[in-house]
Amino acid sequence: MWRALVVATVLIGTGCFTYTQVPVTSVTVGTAVKVTLTDAGTKSVEPAVGPYVLSFEGVVRGSEPTRLSIALESVTRRDAGLSQWNGELVSVATSDIRDLHQKKLDKVRSWTAGGALIAGGTAVIVAIARALGSSSGSNVRPPPPPGS
Repeated sequence: MWRALVVATVLIGTGCFTYTQVPVTSVTVGTAVKVTLTDAGTKSVEPAVGPYVLSFEGVVRGSEPTRLSIALESVTRRDAGLSQWNGELVSVATSDIRDLHQKKLDKVRSWTAGGALIAGGTAVIVAIARALGSSSGSNVRPPPPPGS
C-alpha cells in the first residue's frame, strides 16, 4: 500500500497538461481553461482583476451564451508576469475572449514523467544504500581465530 501511495503522489505531482483551443460555447461548468483577452476584454475586466491583463487561468463556474464566470487560479499581465489567485470570480463577456483553451491532463506524458522520477529516485536510493553499506563494512574486523 505504501508503494501505491508513493506512486500516486509522484504521478499527481508530475502531471503534464496540454491546452486545446475550444469554442467558447463548448465549455461547461467545472472545465479548467486558459482565457486570452482582446484589448476590449483587458479593459472590461480591469475593475475586478486590475490593469494590463493579457490572460488568466481558472475553472469555469458559470456559463451563459454571452458570459463566462471563471474562478481564477492565475493572471498574466503585460510587463508584470504571472500572479497566483485563490479562486476569486471574474465574469467576462464571450466577445472579450480572443482565445479559449481547455486544460487537460496528458496521461502519456504524465506516466512517462512519473516513471522517470520513480526510476531516478530508486537509482539514487540504491546508490546511497550501496555507498553506506560498503563504507560501514570497512570498519568491521573479522573475529580473531580460535585460541589466540
